[in-house]
Amino acid sequence: MQKDLDTAVVDLNSNINQTAESINLEVSKKVGKNEIKSAINQSAEEIQIQAKNIALEGYTTINKNFSIDTKGNMSCNNASINGGKVEVYGGTSTNTNLCIYKNKDSRNDAMYIGYKSIYIEQESASNQPSGVFLNQKSTAAYLEIDNKGVPELYLDDNDNITIIKSSGISTPKIAQGSLEKLKKNIELSDNCLEDIKNADIYKYNLKCEEDSEKKHYGFIIGKNRNTPEKVIADTGDGIDTYSMISVLWKGVQELTKKVEELEEKLDEKN
Repeated sequence: MQKDLDTAVVDLNSNINQTAESINLEVSKKVGKNEIKSAINQSAEEIQIQAKNIALEGYTTINKNFSIDTKGNMSCNNASINGGKVEVYGGTSTNTNLCIYKNKDSRNDAMYIGYKSIYIEQESASNQPSGVFLNQKSTAAYLEIDNKGVPELYLDDNDNITIIKSSGISTPKIAQGSLEKLKKNIELSDNCLEDIKNADIYKYNLKCEEDSEKKHYGFIIGKNRNTPEKVIADTGDGIDTYSMISVLWKGVQELTKKVEELEEKLDEKN
């Protein structure tokens, strides 16, 4: 009963207090024990606005360096965000939601962030791939998603070009780290010639290729496929190329030794 009486009582007040130094405006509304208050305090030095909700209608500017138009479009010279996050939704373009330009007029040195792509370029060019693109003078690097949805990483320093795709890698040279300090449990290899002799090498096409394309040669990992355990990668689904080459090298050494022994026997007979 008392609660109903408290909420039924509404007290409205407004007050304007003007002095030579300041003007203070205050409006309050009290419903029972709850009070809502807004105030504007103006002095020669500053204006303070205090309210639960502040609504500014019309084109709004601050020092001519920050503005918000009637459609909510914001413009400012610089921005600093400490902590928190920035979220960008939708946009008027179906391709990009966030665009950053170094030059407002020519829009060179641009970065575009869209639904499924990040595109960075030094010079505007419509023939560049979608994705991440970086270039400086004669060097370039980009990650693109082609029209088939296949990702491609492209690295070019003008003299060397490396292309990394989900289907393979093309590069002028590959060096696998082999320093002693990178390894442990080091032992000399056992016999490899038998592994080489008993292994099966196949020719095949990948499932992503047409039947008419050039066939590949290599091992196949699977049931009843004679692929040496020595060359199978830790993942179990690929070949450790470095191990395979080393096994071949060791096999050649063993075969060389056999040839040398036979040559010695032939020399003794002669």
